Amino acid sequence: MTLFFSRRALNTKTNTFTNNMSSLTRYVSVQGQRPDGKWSSHLLERDAFVAAARAEAQSDDVLIYVHGFNTKQRDMLARHKLIEDGLRGQGYSGAVISFDWPSRGKTSAYGRDLRMAGKVGKYLVEGGILPMLDSGWKPRVHLMCHSMGAFITLDGFARFGDTNGPGSGAWKVDQILLASGDAHRRDFEKGAAGALVLRHHAKRLTNYYSNDDEVLTLAVAYHGKPRVGLSGMPDLVFGEHIDVYATERYRHVKPSFPNNTAEQLYSHRWWFEDTRFFEDASLTIAGGAADGLPTRTRTNLGTLALKP
Repeated sequence: MTLFFSRRALNTKTNTFTNNMSSLTRYVSVQGQRPDGKWSSHLLERDAFVAAARAEAQSDDVLIYVHGFNTKQRDMLARHKLIEDGLRGQGYSGAVISFDWPSRGKTSAYGRDLRMAGKVGKYLVEGGILPMLDSGWKPRVHLMCHSMGAFITLDGFARFGDTNGPGSGAWKVDQILLASGDAHRRDFEKGAAGALVLRHHAKRLTNYYSNDDEVLTLAVAYHGKPRVGLSGMPDLVFGEHIDVYATERYRHVKPSFPNNTAEQLYSHRWWFEDTRFFEDASLTIAGGAADGLPTRTRTNLGTLALKP
């Protein structure tokens, strides 16, 4: 069973989700694909969705996958399965759910997706994170954010204060993992608003980055600002915010490609096909010490890196 919550509008005549924004969050359980290739899915109430995630979990952990731009719903579902299988293969036993937002699913629609991403962050928190934290289950909530999902998380967290969560203290997720994060690297500098918000609402942030990410190279040209998934975080960061350099690992696993477009896309998405990444992610979610994981080494500059 695959679980996701969505802000895509639902066409009730065809019972399919569109690329437009919905006025409400829908919770969905996908049982699998029918013989005609279409997904067999059911809408759930919010509390039933939380209960379904709890039933899927063999521990008190739930990971929320936040996808990036150029992602159709079927692509999100396919990547959800890669993430779930990859983490399960490394010992993760919690639930995996996804936040589905209305990306158009076209490389040419970057600007449109960026504008949409600026509208959906609040629903990641309001529709997914807080219902989990406010439930009787009270799991440890983790995020895996790919590409523009990093920006969505930053923006969403900034929209909610401590009183929006359960209880009298600050609401807090456990681990945030960014892979190819498409967000301005200076937002993560110690004392910057983004870094302060993430520190306040998360136990730890881990940023996986590669200097060979060709999609983020194009994003730099679009924004005129460095991206955290391409260059890493600034030198001065909070102690709970960890950079993991992955350029050498990418070069080690990169296959040969028939054309530049395929290589460009792979350089941005390769994480979800790499066992080393999933091993490191599983250990990180489990709370392992950042400088003590067997999947990591030190660069000649003394920074942490995925082993090649």
